[in-house]
Amino acid sequence: WTCEQLEKYNYSEQVRGIFCHPGHQQQYVLLSCNKSCEIIGLGAGAFAFINGYQFQITKETELYKEQVRSRLFFEADRLSRRSTHQNLMERYIIHNFYSAVLYRQDFYHRFGQDPLAVFPQVFLKLKKHDLVTIDDAEIRLTRLGKKWRRNIYYEFHSPEFKSL
Repeated sequence: WTCEQLEKYNYSEQVRGIFCHPGHQQQYVLLSCNKSCEIIGLGAGAFAFINGYQFQITKETELYKEQVRSRLFFEADRLSRRSTHQNLMERYIIHNFYSAVLYRQDFYHRFGQDPLAVFPQVFLKLKKHDLVTIDDAEIRLTRLGKKWRRNIYYEFHSPEFKSL
C-alpha cells in the first residue's frame, strides 16, 4: 500500500525501501548498487568495497572515534575473501536487483557476457515462478519478485556462501 501511495505522488523506488523523486536519486545508491563501484564507507558500522574485498568498520561508536583520533579508522572489523570474477558478477546482479532491474547491456559492458548466458538456470527458475520478466534490454523483478527479493539474492550466491 505504501509503495502505491508514494507512486501516486511521483516517487519511485530507487532501491528496496528507498524512494525518491526523479532527478533526486542518492549518488551512493547509484554508485555502490547500480554500478557496483568501489566504495569507501565512513562511520561506525559502515561497509566498504575496495579491490575485491568487502569490509566493515567497527560498529562500536566509542572504538570508532578512538580509531579516528589514532588515524586508524580504516581498520576492518570484518573482512571478506577477495572476490573472484564469478563473485563480482553475482554481486553486480544482487545489487542491481536492489533497484529491481538489471540492464543486460550494462552487465555485458562490465563482464563481456550476457547475464542469461552466465546464469541460465537461475533466470529460468525465476521466470517460471513469475519473479522476473525478461526482454532484450532488461531483467526486471515483478511485483511478486520484489516481495521475495531477499530470497532471490541467494540464488546468485556462490555455493560456498549458500552453505554458511
